[in-house]
Amino acid sequence: MQATNNTHKSSIWTTIVPALLVLLVFNVQFIHYPALMDSGDPIHGLDPSWQMMLTHALKHKLVWGKDIVYTYGPLGFLETRVAYGISPISLLLFDCFVLFNLFSIFRSYIQQASNKWIAAALLTALGLVYTMDGSTPWLLLFFIFYRMRLVYDKGKTTDVALLIVTIVLCMYMKLNTGLVSIAVFVGFLVLMIVQKRVSLLKGGVWFAALSGSIFVTSLLLHVSLIYYIKGALEIVNGYVAIMSLPGSRYAVAEKKIDILFLLMCIAYLTVSIISIRKKRWDNIFFALVAILFLFLLRKQAITRNDWGHYLEFFSASSLVLFSGGVLPEGKAAKYVTAYTALYIMILVAFDARMRTPVPLVMSKIQSKKVYLSSFTLSAKDYHQAYKRRLPLSVLNKMGNKKVDVFPWDAAFVLENKLNYAPRPVFQSFSAYTPYLAELNYQYYVQHAPEFVLYDYASIDDRYPFADDCMTQLILAENYNVADSFYSNGRQMLLLGRKNETIVPFSLSAIEVENLDADKPVATTNVSLVKIDLAINTQNKMLRMLNRAPQVYVQFYLSDGTKLKYKTSQKQLASGIYTAAYIDNIKSFHKFMEGTAVRSIDSVEILTDEKWKDKKMKITLFTKN
Repeated sequence: MQATNNTHKSSIWTTIVPALLVLLVFNVQFIHYPALMDSGDPIHGLDPSWQMMLTHALKHKLVWGKDIVYTYGPLGFLETRVAYGISPISLLLFDCFVLFNLFSIFRSYIQQASNKWIAAALLTALGLVYTMDGSTPWLLLFFIFYRMRLVYDKGKTTDVALLIVTIVLCMYMKLNTGLVSIAVFVGFLVLMIVQKRVSLLKGGVWFAALSGSIFVTSLLLHVSLIYYIKGALEIVNGYVAIMSLPGSRYAVAEKKIDILFLLMCIAYLTVSIISIRKKRWDNIFFALVAILFLFLLRKQAITRNDWGHYLEFFSASSLVLFSGGVLPEGKAAKYVTAYTALYIMILVAFDARMRTPVPLVMSKIQSKKVYLSSFTLSAKDYHQAYKRRLPLSVLNKMGNKKVDVFPWDAAFVLENKLNYAPRPVFQSFSAYTPYLAELNYQYYVQHAPEFVLYDYASIDDRYPFADDCMTQLILAENYNVADSFYSNGRQMLLLGRKNETIVPFSLSAIEVENLDADKPVATTNVSLVKIDLAINTQNKMLRMLNRAPQVYVQFYLSDGTKLKYKTSQKQLASGIYTAAYIDNIKSFHKFMEGTAVRSIDSVEILTDEKWKDKKMKITLFTKN
């Protein structure tokens, strides 16, 4: 009888409790179609645009890295849950994979705990604090760390296979986390081989299996691996330099994140020091992996300097504590449990959302209802062409001919079922490095669509004509204004290509100067300037550890007006057109027609006090 009771208790802890905890944590919408805004600032269409574009690219078999360049890959819809034209079965299979991994981790955590009640309480706290929605790539990294621990301890083929599958999912969901997972996997193989957990041959077979899986999947998902990696890394590099929002609106939240990050680093470094004496190289490896996870999570939060990314740190930072990577022995194991409880208590106290218990629990219940109710959703329910109205005359002119849209709102072409021919960096504010800008420019030189739906906008107080500058010059040279109309409260232009052959915008360098920043540079009779702003080692380290120093460009116009815009070292190197100052869509229209507009007489590069090196090289160009 006693044995039966023990078996019953054991089954509760290994099945029922972990399953309930998984349900608590799992809080995503099954499928999601963004509700489009139909008035006001066009920035409201920015996120829906790229989310819809990912599924459009997958459905139409665009080649990632060539036809489309983005950090999210062809499986990005598993994160966004936006699945226009994609079978919901894919989402269901992925959710089953997530649930299986969460169940395995929670069961393992409870089984290894000396006090199962405390373990369950800590997992419950995780379930309340953690928000899975919007942080799936971090969750996959969490799964990867857990699987590596199992492979290290047991070396089962099934665990190796699941580890490889998770890395491949990471690679094609969001490239930056995918590359991190591959780098960590290589380090893990080195550890296994050095520790003689596997032979060199077996380790090589595992690496070959991962490489082969990535390659085969790239063929199935239409990914050009080299260009996919190169383009996405370029986007990440440029993002760090320009996408940080100025100001200190969230200074308190950032200080809290720094405290939490420091607490975690101290704990894991302490584990590493203790493990050196005991030659527990596995603990050192997994401790460093945990620090890397937290560093990247913090870096993401402070780089953008916005509310959503800060909340993601509060949500996901505690995941590594439950991965089972670090396995201290004896009394140290109790300290780990106590520290986990301490960290979660501080995390709850610091959580910027300040959520009270009852609404918090209710939100977890509500998310399950939303998941089940969204089973019945389909793209037809979210046909929103009425929120992206185009005049009948405009639709008739475009017909089934190829259309691109500037600067980013792909919903105009997708919702109206137009023949979308997007440039590779399909949102112009993201073409913020010379490489990315050149991709779009060359696309228009070689594959320019017949029509372009054109709006004039940018983000973060940037100069709109500096985004995708050379491509916009191609538009001005090779397109006519076929129509002008209002949509969503904004004036837009329908641009029609003049000729079959595109004439490149040809420039000649006339002068190169080496100057100091923070001093005006005359641009009279100059068409375009490219500025190579020096960046020293100190600035590079600062950009890696914190947010990048702010860079601004100040224009002195021909009528005496002085204007300042946010920019970056990379965008300045792409070039700024100075022969005309375009302040709105009407002046762009005048510019296309050759009507006089204001010119930029001089430019000045302004850097904040963190930018130590003020040297820059300026190349001046005139139009041929």
